[in-house]
Amino acid sequence: MHIIEKISCIRVSSRRNIIIKKNVCTEYEEHFPFGVFRQIIRDILIEREHDAGYGSDSSLSTDGLDDGLTHNTSDTLHLESLQDLCAELNYSEELVNSVAENMLGLKPSGSSFKDEEKKLEPVDAVDLVSDIFLKCMSGNNFVFLALDDTQWMDSLSWKVVERIMDLGVNFMIICLSRPLTRNRDEGFLTTLQEEVKNSHHPRFFCLSLLPFSKNDVKNLLGAAFECDPSKIEENICDHLYETTGGMPYFTQEIISNLIKKDLIELKKSGSIGWRSELSKEVNIYSNVNDLLLHRLDDFKSEGRSLLQLCAVLGFEFSLSELLSVQCRGRRRKPKQVKEIQGILNRAVNERILLEISQGGSSYKRKGDNLSSQILRSEENEVCEKFYTFTHSIWLNCVLGTMLEDWKRDLHKTVASVLEIQGYGDLKDLKSANRLFGHWKYANNLMKAGELALKLGTYFHSLLLIREASDVCLEAIQMWKDVYPIKKEGVDIAGMSKTLIDSIAPDEIDLLARLHVAVARMGDGKETRIFYRKAYIILTQSPSAANMKDRRVFFAVISGLFVCVKNGLCEDRGLSVESLAKTFVEQAEIHGDPVHIARALSMESLAFASLGKFEDAIASQKKLEKIYSADELSKGIILEYASDRAAQNYGYSVTWYELLGHYEECDRQIKYILEEIMPMMPIQNVHNSLIILCPILWVLMDKQKSQEAETIFVTYVYDRFYEVYGKNSTTYYFSMYKPLRTLFLLAGEDEDRQKEEKYTSKQNYQSIENWVFSDRFDSIKEYISITMRPYGKDPHSILAEICYYLAVVQGQDKTRQKKLLHKGFELAQRSISKTKDDPGIECAYHRGKKILKKIQNVVGNLPHDNERDIGSIHARLELEHELISLEDISVFVNRVVKTSKDKFQSHDKTYSAGMFMATNIQSWEMLGQNERGLMYAIVDRHVMIDQVVALLEHRLSLALDAQVRKPRLSCEAKAELRAYVTCIESLYNQVEYHSFQHIVHAIISMNKLIEMVVNSQLIRESIIEEEVYYTHFLMIFSVLIHDVAHTGMSNKILLDQNHAFVGKYGCVSTAETLSIDLSINILFHNEFSKIKCAILPTIHHKIKFGKVIFSSILCTDIASSDRMKMCKMRFDTLKDTLDNSQHDMQPKKEVCGPQLCKLVSFKENFHKFSFLSDEELETYHSELVCTQETLKSMVLTESLMQTADIAHTMQDWKNFLKWNYRLYKELMNCHRQGFMHNPSQHWSQGEIGFFEGYVIPLATRTEFCFRNAPLKLVKLANNNLRRWRIQGDAVTKLFILGVENQEAEEDVLRKCFSLSHSVGDLN
Repeated sequence: MHIIEKISCIRVSSRRNIIIKKNVCTEYEEHFPFGVFRQIIRDILIEREHDAGYGSDSSLSTDGLDDGLTHNTSDTLHLESLQDLCAELNYSEELVNSVAENMLGLKPSGSSFKDEEKKLEPVDAVDLVSDIFLKCMSGNNFVFLALDDTQWMDSLSWKVVERIMDLGVNFMIICLSRPLTRNRDEGFLTTLQEEVKNSHHPRFFCLSLLPFSKNDVKNLLGAAFECDPSKIEENICDHLYETTGGMPYFTQEIISNLIKKDLIELKKSGSIGWRSELSKEVNIYSNVNDLLLHRLDDFKSEGRSLLQLCAVLGFEFSLSELLSVQCRGRRRKPKQVKEIQGILNRAVNERILLEISQGGSSYKRKGDNLSSQILRSEENEVCEKFYTFTHSIWLNCVLGTMLEDWKRDLHKTVASVLEIQGYGDLKDLKSANRLFGHWKYANNLMKAGELALKLGTYFHSLLLIREASDVCLEAIQMWKDVYPIKKEGVDIAGMSKTLIDSIAPDEIDLLARLHVAVARMGDGKETRIFYRKAYIILTQSPSAANMKDRRVFFAVISGLFVCVKNGLCEDRGLSVESLAKTFVEQAEIHGDPVHIARALSMESLAFASLGKFEDAIASQKKLEKIYSADELSKGIILEYASDRAAQNYGYSVTWYELLGHYEECDRQIKYILEEIMPMMPIQNVHNSLIILCPILWVLMDKQKSQEAETIFVTYVYDRFYEVYGKNSTTYYFSMYKPLRTLFLLAGEDEDRQKEEKYTSKQNYQSIENWVFSDRFDSIKEYISITMRPYGKDPHSILAEICYYLAVVQGQDKTRQKKLLHKGFELAQRSISKTKDDPGIECAYHRGKKILKKIQNVVGNLPHDNERDIGSIHARLELEHELISLEDISVFVNRVVKTSKDKFQSHDKTYSAGMFMATNIQSWEMLGQNERGLMYAIVDRHVMIDQVVALLEHRLSLALDAQVRKPRLSCEAKAELRAYVTCIESLYNQVEYHSFQHIVHAIISMNKLIEMVVNSQLIRESIIEEEVYYTHFLMIFSVLIHDVAHTGMSNKILLDQNHAFVGKYGCVSTAETLSIDLSINILFHNEFSKIKCAILPTIHHKIKFGKVIFSSILCTDIASSDRMKMCKMRFDTLKDTLDNSQHDMQPKKEVCGPQLCKLVSFKENFHKFSFLSDEELETYHSELVCTQETLKSMVLTESLMQTADIAHTMQDWKNFLKWNYRLYKELMNCHRQGFMHNPSQHWSQGEIGFFEGYVIPLATRTEFCFRNAPLKLVKLANNNLRRWRIQGDAVTKLFILGVENQEAEEDVLRKCFSLSHSVGDLN
């Protein structure tokens, strides 16, 4: 106020055009669009009308407010003025009318400007309001805009302030605010704060209003008494400063009290001091509240009651509102009105209230359409007046004098009056916001909640998503405030259990609908959270069973289904199948075709997510019998936000394609484009994109990218910009540019292939700059997850853009290669995210397709398991030459350097998380896309992370079991990762014996260990420290057991007289090579820290050797001699145990000569130079065979052999995948002339393998771990039975797949589809 007064004085003295505009934000305007600028714009229009002589300033009078919503002619005048003004600014009449009605509250009689086809875009409204203000303020020398209590200012008003700052000239804007607990335009204020730091001439200053200093108080006293501050006696200043603490308002009130009670006088000396010694005591108040209460006590009870009603009405109120509530339908008598006006006048004189408008002017505060300007009592007219509390302290003080029950009753009374007058119909948005606040403070949760839903829906229709969400969240918070969660109490979905158990069915329904509203307005995270909360509330509340209208169940289950299907909701208690089943049952009971159509679409999506596409099509056929876009689409959209049934038609295009039903696919596309799309609402572009995506990909597959672009632009792209505009957004908006770019580039490529001398008409530099920017591949994960079921992963789309850009442009070979490498990385990422998930199989195929396109263009590009050390790897081609220790040294040094650059230490939580992920997975499904941490993946870095995490966790457990309890250092962890990286790099890119096989074997071993750890043999054989150490060694053994495998069997190596045979002998050549390489690398100086952690003592070294040698050499299952020895060791142990009546206590005595032949530890230690001759002699006793060591060796061999072929004892899909890879590996050997064609005897050979090796091994393993929950024999028999039936058909598909060079996924999909005719034997 002081600043405004100063500027007013300058205006008068300088005689310059200085404009002052001010407004105060109120709590009710927090969700109110243009709550602050609405009145400022109205003031401007009034001034413009006065200058231009628009119409008359009289208005129609009514009998008070009893008639409710009556039209005021001033609105028509304001609208005419606004239209003329906006015409000068070249704004369309349509936009002006829409802003006027929806956001400025100008409603002319007899007409409405609601446009069903076009939504008002917030950014256009912001531009219009700010341009009006700027135009009307132009031509002035200075414009001062003061906004108070901006902590309540709405987001659109903040944006107007931002635009005024950007475009205005000679402006000063002051925003006063309490501390901002929730800023509504973080970006704007953040930018200004950065400007303060970085600019020499910032436009923004942030001032904290601190208490007055003693000197400030003295100056204030001088101003109040119109004298020199030095004349004020110090004792007065001291007293005032100590009493108020420098609080400005308190200081001002105390000074006013001093003047009012004449406690200060001018002394003869010329100073100003106390009139008497008693003056101090008269003016003593401990705080400002005491002072204000003292002043309130001067009012009679009627006056205090009226002020309390004023406080309940809010910071601002009108006389008409006060009279409406005070009289509550009774005729207003002149005496009563006069008394009320008298109290208000006195409150104004006491500076409790401030009258902000008087007289019969057409000026109305805040666009209140409910009040007429002239109020009639029985005998005379009363002019409308508007009031505001002078300070929020007064408002809070008055409210503080009221009991809570009385306050709630008054809020209820006010709300009832406002509701009768039609405020709840949203015809006046500010009034509706105020009504919501009154119902809220009256604790009428149902009334407030229903109105919040109305407001949220209305805000959402104006694209004010944040405001829409906030008002519903505020309503939800009301329930939490009324029923708080007590300390150590139980909460259900964030609500107290007392609340959920006690509220009525209609309250549960409303609470769930509020959660659904927030879910529909939120992003991926909020959507998931609030659908889940709504589901919990409905399933946990006892009264939900008595709900008559159960439509909210459909909305919740539908939304939750989408979240679960898209991987946004990880809840083991929920599945797409269970949700779909529940929905179908409820919909059929309900009988409404709208819900039945949604239920059938949900059922088909559930089938599709499990890869059951025939069943999905069957449900789609049922849907087609009842669905009509003309009859049901609007109803489905009303209930579920989008037409989920129409979307299912789009999904079905993908299913037909996957099943090879191409004619049905084409027919469905034709039907969608001709019958469904014309019926879809143009504003629901999100819905349209979901329907069309599968069609777009099919058209691209058919080289019709330009047709795809036309469809996308017509139904999605153009409609979005037509309806919403350039600065709006929608769920998939971030994909619009990639999609448009992809269609453009692909279309160019198709034209180029048709015309030999085709010349591009496009300049792709801007696209290329975008591709190489950080923005290009910054796709949110929830966008990727939800788009994959439509047939293509977003990363695959980006990869394809890189590919086409490289092919179409291709002038700069360096940049072209860079583009292709970027595309390759994105395609790999797409494949890794879509692999082994039947519900997104199409997305996976298309990712593989673009990967192959890129590989074809650049032949030297790496394949799936690209090595960062490709040049080194090429030098270490193990199938062609031996590796010297010098070679290994160079190799290790380079790999360690590369690995350490990328090393990121994983804490125990990460390792334990990876460990737990394996344990949670079922044995049958290991490696499939059931758990994100552990599914089989082509990304080498992810696979290395998986292996390192498991090794690190197992080694940490072993260290914890030691007496000293050493910890694994960061250096050791870095070396462990570097070591695993070295080992991974030595695995060749063969079909079966690859690092992917190793990862699958490792997670299988880890799972086996967890399943057998409590078996009797394990418990009684080894002490705890050795148990954990053995577990680590078993994982380690699996890691290295196929290192450098060439894809050739030991027999082929021997037949070819391979160099490896010369060095490692003719028995178990490949296995010996793996051990030798791996141990040599481990003993390299670069791995000294991890080697010390693994081998701290000679005893650990001996144990290490025993486990490594026995476990790896036993995997040479083609060696009849080794398999015979393994069988003999098992039989000997079994006989020993049987003879001793299963006495499981280990025997320490040395066994006989026959048994010693079975356990040749010393030979292996000597062969691999693992121990020196001196060490062999010193620790000879630890290398002698005992019954205990025999038992340990048998257990180790059983686990190792089982893990190595785990896929044969898991589910059918795992078995077929790895069996096909083995077949391809052997076929590669056949093509090189190393062996006969394996195809002829493949089917029968598998039966022999199961009968002769797999099932006997499963039987032995289950015997060794009799108390463990193993199902190895059962699963192996299941696979054998199924193979007997399908083996011939599967083998034929294998043969055709290799001959036709089909993608592995296509071959396996055909194999899996055989189950439809044979039945599921598992």
